[in-house]
Amino acid sequence: MFEYEVALSFAGEQRPDVSEVAGCLKAEGVSVFYDEYEKATLWGKNLYDHLSDVYQNKAKYCVIFASKEYAEKTWTNLERQTAQARALDNKGVEYILPVRFDSTVIPGLLPTIGYLDFKREGAQGICSALLAKLGNRHKTVAVSEDATLRCSLSPRALLRLRDGTLAAPLMESCVWGDKIAISVQGSDDDSFFAKLRQERPEVVAAYAFDVAAAQVTGATRQVIKGEVAWNLEFALRQTDFKISWKPVPAAPVRMSLLACGSNACSSTNIDIGRCLRATPSGK
Repeated sequence: MFEYEVALSFAGEQRPDVSEVAGCLKAEGVSVFYDEYEKATLWGKNLYDHLSDVYQNKAKYCVIFASKEYAEKTWTNLERQTAQARALDNKGVEYILPVRFDSTVIPGLLPTIGYLDFKREGAQGICSALLAKLGNRHKTVAVSEDATLRCSLSPRALLRLRDGTLAAPLMESCVWGDKIAISVQGSDDDSFFAKLRQERPEVVAAYAFDVAAAQVTGATRQVIKGEVAWNLEFALRQTDFKISWKPVPAAPVRMSLLACGSNACSSTNIDIGRCLRATPSGK
């Protein structure tokens, strides 16, 4: 029996993202080694000995958040080396679960090892994958009209046309102010974005903690190394919204974001038509 189900190894530059993963795991009852949760335990300890013991002996899985900064730091290299010693003893049973922030080569992490891409999965996706790895402990809860949803950030944006058509693309970048400029992965939603380019309609747009009614002012399609991306521009119209929770006709779709007032909220298997009907105030 291990003291921790998951140990997280990361560089300080990635702390905000890793903190969100740790918080998600903790909320689900997972015993996780994350230094911010261990301040009292680490206080006064010989950290070289203690961290070596944690990453080699005390966790069921070790998640390495690989990045340029991770490869350069002394303490992350200690954590990696002790985790790799454990992986060698595991004789083929996976222990190290790599998550990449960039393409930096990490010594000992072979390119044949399966990994997750943080930019694609986001903190919620990494958390969900870990919960599945631990035995599908996460339970999908049926959503009623009176249900209270727990909100957390999603790697996806939500775009909704007046006719109810939805797209939830993965975000690449976002600038949100009087004007909105976003870059999204778009191969699955090409027809939706082509409609934006042709008709320049008004949409409801939501991402992270922002939601607005906005007018499309530009939509450009790019193909870079075989990957489709769309650069979208909007003129912000309105940010004051009323939310109706009355059911509206829509097929259930699997996605990881819905708009709750001014927040972007993660979920897993939600009937978006039932849960979201946002219209600008006064319309």
